[in-house]
Formats: sequence, structure tokens, C-alpha cells
Amino acid sequence: PGRALLAVRDNESAASAYGVSPLKIKLMAFAISGAIAAIAGGYFLIFQQGSAYSGLDPELSFTVFIAVVVGGLGSLTGGILGAIFIGITQYMVSGVLGLAIQGFVLLIVLSFLPEGLSGVVSIARSLFLEWVAKRHGIDVPNVTEKAAFESIAKPLPQPGESIPLLVAQSVDAAYAQVQVLFDVDLGVQRGEILALLGTNGAGKSTILRVVSGLMSGGRGSVFFLDKEISKLTPEERVELGIVTVPGGRGVFGSLTVEENLKLACWTQVKDPEFIKETLEYVLTIFPALKERYQTKAWMLSGGERQMLTLSQALLCRPKMLLIDELSLGLAPVVVSRLLDVVRQLQSIGITVIVVEQSVNVAMSLAHRAVFLERGQVRFSGEIAELSGRDDLLRSVFLGVDEQVSDEPITLPAPATIGNGHDGGGVSGNGHGFVKVTGEHAAFPPEYDDHGRISFDPNRIAFAVEGVSKVYGGLAALTDVTISVKAGSIHGIIGSNGAGKTTLLDVCSGFVAPTHGHVYLDGAEVTSQDSSTRALRGLGRVFQHASLFSSLTVGEVISVALERFIEPRDAIANMAHLSPAVKAEKQVKQRVEELLELLHLERYRDAFIAELSTGTRRVVELACAMAHRPKVLLLDEPSSGLAQRETESLGPLLSDVRSATGAALVVIEHDVPLIAALADELTCLHLGQVISHGIPADVLEDEAVTASFLGTDVRSVARSGVTV
Repeated sequence: PGRALLAVRDNESAASAYGVSPLKIKLMAFAISGAIAAIAGGYFLIFQQGSAYSGLDPELSFTVFIAVVVGGLGSLTGGILGAIFIGITQYMVSGVLGLAIQGFVLLIVLSFLPEGLSGVVSIARSLFLEWVAKRHGIDVPNVTEKAAFESIAKPLPQPGESIPLLVAQSVDAAYAQVQVLFDVDLGVQRGEILALLGTNGAGKSTILRVVSGLMSGGRGSVFFLDKEISKLTPEERVELGIVTVPGGRGVFGSLTVEENLKLACWTQVKDPEFIKETLEYVLTIFPALKERYQTKAWMLSGGERQMLTLSQALLCRPKMLLIDELSLGLAPVVVSRLLDVVRQLQSIGITVIVVEQSVNVAMSLAHRAVFLERGQVRFSGEIAELSGRDDLLRSVFLGVDEQVSDEPITLPAPATIGNGHDGGGVSGNGHGFVKVTGEHAAFPPEYDDHGRISFDPNRIAFAVEGVSKVYGGLAALTDVTISVKAGSIHGIIGSNGAGKTTLLDVCSGFVAPTHGHVYLDGAEVTSQDSSTRALRGLGRVFQHASLFSSLTVGEVISVALERFIEPRDAIANMAHLSPAVKAEKQVKQRVEELLELLHLERYRDAFIAELSTGTRRVVELACAMAHRPKVLLLDEPSSGLAQRETESLGPLLSDVRSATGAALVVIEHDVPLIAALADELTCLHLGQVISHGIPADVLEDEAVTASFLGTDVRSVARSGVTV
């Protein structure tokens, strides 16, 4: 119950997707909290030997607030330290002077220690663990990453004869106690386009944050135009000409396109002529923004938001543009347009540093690249040389060489956890069913008496019929009908703003359709909420790997086992009754099997918030395997993954389909991945189905080419996926 409660607190949607009912969990929490408060009140009454109303001293409210903030929120350690602090100060100094001292300490904590005294304890703990790990040669994620690369030579970029526009020397950077960059050197020439490439979690975006001033480096120096800027604020760096394009996240949703553009002119208010000319320029290169000039930014598609963010940056008169994830989550036709614009900017003398996950896309844009891994520079030079470096361009997290094999994936058995039966395994046999091994007397309803997931290839596992969704007069979906056969993979493609994610939200119960019906395994589920659909066997993987930040990897996978756990009774778990203890042991066994299967053992006790995008994606797949859905909805599973990780994802998803027997519905912008993976494709445009059929036929459709693919081969071929 505690695990489920934290999951709901961190992310209600993801918790619902694994069958945890937020309403039931919240009611349980209120009931237990009320019971604890009642017991505490009764004990207090006994302790006081009666009750007398004397009013509430206002000073007490300040005291409690100071104790909580100084100690640190969200941890038992913080509560204890805050109470100790208040006790000491009240013992030493009382009255107004004591309150003044407490307030002064509070200001210091808010300014320099936002995590409170418990944060100091956490940092000290991490430093101690790092010392212990190094002393005993233990490999601990996010603690000993630097030691793994101390022996790697990091050649400085060769600046040539001209003076570099930007130089970063020996830069370190960390998020709280987790160090991300280690002794990074970087040089950028005037007028060039430099691609920052690397594995997931390598520190690419962190470099941009350090250069732009959004994050202070722990050590090292940054020079721009021969001037050290390490101590300058982000605003001062913008005035010098260093402008960041934060991957479509720079727009202000409540403002219109016009208001967003006007807001970006703040550094150039004394030059109205420049503002006028630049506004005309951006509306010429991005005509979509001109058409939606009075539209609120939150209503724009992902591609239009990226265009607006880039336009805002140009209005700041940049000498250097820092572009984070140019192609992330964008349709090929949009990526092609943005690549053309970046080349135009280079031609007028603007220097560009671009973070990109796809090596193919980067090669079409930049001549030089810097490749990072675990916060250190592994390569600096011509990007053409990098394309042949298989020792660098490899799948770090998904392990392409390990996943692509003739051996089927073996999964933990699906028997209800806590029913008293031992586990076994599940393996695909390539003949349309999945075999469960081990001794089981009972199986969930979707399994037969022999522990097999049977599926008829002609049976419809999932369908939406005539679904429409209207937001305030704007049609996001119009009469969409899709059916997915059991055990098949159905791909959904379309331009940004086509309604793909809205369709999955309707399918999974997070959004109610204006019209239409949703069917799961032949039964209508249109009126059922998301957690009920999840318990019936509908799984969901979200676009942004949104899991539960305050849980560890092992705990997150345990949450995904919710629909197989019996009993779910909070009292039985709190009292450590035998069925609950036995169920928890079996949960841990299943979790260990999945951790081993996907090579996540070293991350078992790492918090989700500490993981890179690539690792979170693998954890999501582990959760999907644990949840064992009949139908699995995946929203851009390759989003945020490096190219080689994407190339490993296709075989892994095929193995998941074979091992679980689930039908997969996959939204994807990586055309090679979805073309190789899907049995059928559906293309949406402006909320309507414009093409449906086998992948080859859909991708050759002229309407699909015009609205989604475009004609730029590099934008389409972001990866070299084969399945």
C-alpha cells in the first residue's frame, strides 16, 4: 500500500496504467491518516490529563513551519533534524530573540540549502558511499561513474588557426550529489555547426545548460569571445549572444504566438527595426506560425512549438544558438524543415551547437561532432569518422547484441501472486502462443489450464469505433475507427498535432471520447476508468517515460505487478499477516527475475529520478512485462533514445510481443523502426485516418508523404532498424 501511495503521489496517470486506483489509494490514505490523528489526539488528551481551551499561540505555527523547512521535507531524517534544531534554539534562547535566530537560519537554508539539513546528510552519505565503493572496488551507479573513465584519453578539440568562439575547459557539473560532467573540454569555431552526440545520460544537455548559465559548473571555465563568462548570469550571456533553444519547452502556453514572439524581444527593445525585420523573417520561414498568430501556444503541435521556440531565439539576436534535441518527437517532414532553417542560420554567420540523438540526422547537418559517454568526451573530430566507430556507437542500455538472438525471452510466470503457488517461466515458441513452465494450479482468466496465452490471429483484441474528441470546438479526433488483431503490432503514424496521443488517451481511459466506443477483448470499456481497464489487461507506456521519481527501480516494477497481487488489503499488509508477507516475497522474486532479464540489476536500488532517459525506457519495458497486458499501448517508445538504442528497441519489442502474447499499438516517428516492426499501419492527419494497410502501402501513399514523411531521406531514416 505504501508503494502504491507513493506511485499515485508521483504520477497518477502512470499508476492508473498499472491498475492502481488513485481514488481508492487516496481514500485509504485519508482513512489511515485520520485513524493516526485520532490515536494521537487521544494520547495527547491522556497526557494532558484533560482538555482545556486556551487558544492557539500564533508563534507555534511559525515554529512548526521553521522546523519542517530547516529539517527538510519528505524524509524522517528531516523531521528529526528540524525538531532537534527547534529544541536546541528554544533551550538556548527563548522569546522573540529565539524566533529571530530561527528565522535567520531559515533564510540561510532557503538560500543555500533548499533540501534542508536532511540534504546535507544525504550529500555526506553519498560521499561516504563513494569512498567505500572506491575502497572496495564496488561499482555503484551514479557514484563511481568517474572512476570508470579515468584511464580514457580525452583529446582537446583542434580549433585550427582561428580563435574559437567558445571554449570550455575542464568543466565539471553535478545535479545535487550526482556528478554528470567530468573534466569536459570543448571548443567551437565561429560559424560552424557542432553536433553533440552520445549515449543516454551522457551529459549532452548538461553541457548546454552550463554554457548558457542555467546551471553552474562545479569546476572549470567557459570563455566566449575571449572573455570568461563562468560567473555571468543567463541574462548576461543572452545579451552577449548565447541563446538556448530548449527543445520546444521554451514557449508560454497561456500566451498567443504573437505574445510569445513579443516577449522574446526584450533584449532588443532599443532596436525596433531589427525586431520588425526579424519578425518578418521568422513568419516567412515558418508560415504555420503566421496562420496561428493569435492561437494560444498550448494548442500548438510539437513541431509548431519547436518553430516558435526557434523564432524566439532568433529575436534575441544570437551569435551562438544552443539547440537541445532538435528532432525529438517530431515528424520527418517537420524535422526536414527545421534542418533547412538551421543551415540558413549558419549561412548568415550564426554558430550552432545542436544536441541530437540520431547520428543519421546529425550527419546531414554538422561536419564536426563531439561524442560523450558518462559525462566524458570520448571522441572529437569529423562526424564522418564517428560513423565507423562501432566501439562508441553501440547500444549501452538495451544491449542489441544480447537481445537479438534465437533464444526466446523467458518471463516470470503469470500466476496470481500470493495464491500460494510457486513461480515458473514463460517462453515464446513462435507458433501463436506462449508456454508457461512451472507448477501452477491456477491462472488468471486470460490463461488456459496449461498456462498458455492462446490467441487467434483473426480475433480482435482491441478496437475503437467511430471515436471523436472535441476540445472547446476544436476537433482533435474525427470518426476514427481502428481494430487490432490479437498478437499483432499495429503502428500509428502522423504529423505532430494529428491526434495520435489523444487517441491513446481515449483508448486507455484518461480522456472520455465525445462520440464513439472502445472495446477490449470483445467487451466495451468506454465508460470504465483507466485503472479498471489496466486490471482487465490494458497496458500503457507514455511518451516521456513518466514513472515514479521517488521510488527505486525495484519498487517501480513492483507497482506494475499490481493486478496479480493478492491480497491488496492495507490492514493485512500493515499487520504483516501471512498471505501479505508471502505475496511480498513473490513480488520480490518476480522483480529480481525481470531485473536480471533486462540487465537492470545494478539499478535495483537507484531512484527513477537519477536515471537517464534510456534506462527509464528499459524500466518501462520491464514494467510492461510485469503487468503482462493483453494489449499494450506505446507512445513514441524511441523518444529520447540514442540511435543505437532505438535500433535495439525493435527486436526487444518483438520479443515482448512473442513472450507476452500481447497486441501492441505503437505511435512512432522513427519510420524505419515502425516499418520493420508493425504488421499494419494507420496514418492520422488532423484527427482523421488518411491511410491504413500494410506498412509498405501506407508509406508509399502520396497523402502520407505530403503530411508526414516529406522528401528528406535523412529526416526519415533516423535509425537503421531491422527486425
